[in-house]
Formats: sequence, C-alpha cells, structure tokens
Amino acid sequence: MNLAKLFAVSLLFLLVMTSVSLSAVALTGELSIGAGGDYTTFTSAINALNTNGVGAGGVIFNVVSGSVFSENLPAITATGTADDQIVFRKSGTNAYPQVRPSGTAGTTDAGLIVHGGDYITFDGIDVNSSAVTTVEYPNPFNPDTTIKYSLKEVSSGSLSIYNQRGQLVRDFQITNAPAGPNSIYWNGMDSQGRYVSSGLYLFILRVGSESFNRKATIVK
Repeated sequence: MNLAKLFAVSLLFLLVMTSVSLSAVALTGELSIGAGGDYTTFTSAINALNTNGVGAGGVIFNVVSGSVFSENLPAITATGTADDQIVFRKSGTNAYPQVRPSGTAGTTDAGLIVHGGDYITFDGIDVNSSAVTTVEYPNPFNPDTTIKYSLKEVSSGSLSIYNQRGQLVRDFQITNAPAGPNSIYWNGMDSQGRYVSSGLYLFILRVGSESFNRKATIVK
C-alpha cells in the first residue's frame, strides 16, 4: 500500500472514530421534552438517555406541561448515581404532562419500565397505564384540603405529607380503596393534632409499587 492510500485509510478511520465519539456524548444539564424542545417525544429522550448515558452533574428533562405523549415507552436501561441523577419533571404551569401507552407494544401492562436503574426521579409526570389515573387537589389552600385520586382497580397504599425540611407531618393509610374516584381529607394538622404552618408541602401518594409526587402551598 502506497503512502497516499495509507493516509486516506488513516484519515477515514479517524473520521469514523470521531463521529462515534461525538454521537455518544453523555447527557448533562437541562434538556426539554415536548413541542419545540430538545426531544419532541418521550421515546426519543429515553432512547438518547439509554444510548449516551449520564454525564457529570446528572441530567434534568423538563417536560412541557399540558403535553400528552401517546407512546409505548422503551425501558429505561440507563442509571444515575447520587451525584449524577436523572430527573424527569414538569415544566410550566399547565396540567401535568401525561404518558398514555397505546397498549399495542405487547402484553405488558406497564406504562414505564426501569431495568436496573438508580437515582431516577419522575416529578409531576402522569403515566396513565398505572394503577392511579388522576391526582387532583387545590393549590394553594387554607387551612384544609381534599386530595382526590382515581384508581383503575381496588388498591391499597398510603398518602404521606412532608414539610420543606423533609419531615413527615401526616400519613394516611389507604386500604382496599375501590376502583374509580376516591378522596382523602386533610384538616391541615400534623399527627399530633397541631395545625401546620404556612409553606410548601410535598404529597406522596403510594399505590402498590408506584408513587406519585405533588407539591402544594398552605397560605394563612
């Protein structure tokens, strides 16, 4: 092989390796999912996450509020760490974004599958093939509120309420709640019968192996 051919082959190899390297850049910072975003579909975002992995500092996917994604999502095979977490969160003031699997991808009834992943958070994203179809409550409220939720089938679980310091202030047990609309009334008191102070509170509804996070503010 003469020098010209050797140079051409070496250059081609370098270009290929550079292309592969650039296409596999780990995801970091804040990215968006929805119309006009970095990813227009949830599927494309998950595929990019699985292919490229997570870089230093982790990645946050801001999902456009009010969006509805009628998709059969691929399983999430990427994983985060304590320092490099993966977060999918609602962005905007419209309704919670929804993922609505079409049910044509196979026999599984799961709307979202995570294979071996850690430090993956979904905040304010509804996956409507789950046991819980809706979660509603007034925000802000004073001093009491009713949390309404709808179930696909008879289920048990809990509703836990935490203050801004991460302290559990009230816990409600859900036992064999019927399918359809349900509600839990909270009088604004902690487990000791004391009214809680104004501020932001985190509601975590757990049903089976699933959990749904919501935030609301008490204004007095």
